[in-house]
Amino acid sequence: MRAFGAQIGGDVVRGPLPASLGGLPGYEWRLVFAGDRQRTRWVYGYNGRTLHYVECGADTSDARDAESGCERIVDTFTLVRD
Repeated sequence: MRAFGAQIGGDVVRGPLPASLGGLPGYEWRLVFAGDRQRTRWVYGYNGRTLHYVECGADTSDARDAESGCERIVDTFTLVRD
């Protein structure tokens, strides 16, 4: 993931950390871009067949609101089946 982050112009500052995406086991990474002006959180969850992914990012001036919204999305993520 560090190589991928560097390839797209970011630096991994945390992770991989064990995480949960709506109850699915997974991992989380935190990245910074543009000289620490943009913060991004990647959360992956895996249900045994499919990888699910949430990315949240914001300018550092909006980081608190973005983190609150991202936490809500990650915590309430639910698989919907037909």
